[in-house]
Amino acid sequence: MSNLTLYNQHRQYIRTGDILLWRSSGIIGKAIQHFSKADVNHASLVIRFTEYDLDRIYQLEAVAHGIALTALSNRLANHSGECYWCGIKDIYESNRYSIGKEALSLVGTKYDYCSLFKQLLGRVSVDAQRLFCSEYIAYCWFNAGLPVNIMMAPRPGDMEKEFTHIIKPREKIL
Repeated sequence: MSNLTLYNQHRQYIRTGDILLWRSSGIIGKAIQHFSKADVNHASLVIRFTEYDLDRIYQLEAVAHGIALTALSNRLANHSGECYWCGIKDIYESNRYSIGKEALSLVGTKYDYCSLFKQLLGRVSVDAQRLFCSEYIAYCWFNAGLPVNIMMAPRPGDMEKEFTHIIKPREKIL
């Protein structure tokens, strides 16, 4: 069984606006999981360029150098750990374009290290000048018209329980 077998089984259903929850086996990932008391430590947002590239799926994520776009299959192939896909509910189908537009407008936004560390002690409000992973997703969803409270930035491990009204249950893809 190849590393991408589960992904290949689900890939035709993965669409713009859906999220990916990452469980890393590295020391930083494990530390975030420990402090947040969650089984995931990172989140990213799916984007598909159906007008230009029908076959590839991309993801946008907040990383050290800012919001970056990468091919999902490449990211999965190089990931040490697990990844889960959570599709947005059908009621938000009409918001997908706006989510993608908002997400792309933030490419290059700096990483929010300060808020990431503050999240270990408490909660922070969303600040669009700098964003960490789940903060980025919440901000994009909010600006695309989804019912999201951006007064408190979610942690990656909070995405599923805080947004049950937006996302479907997770599916393991790696």
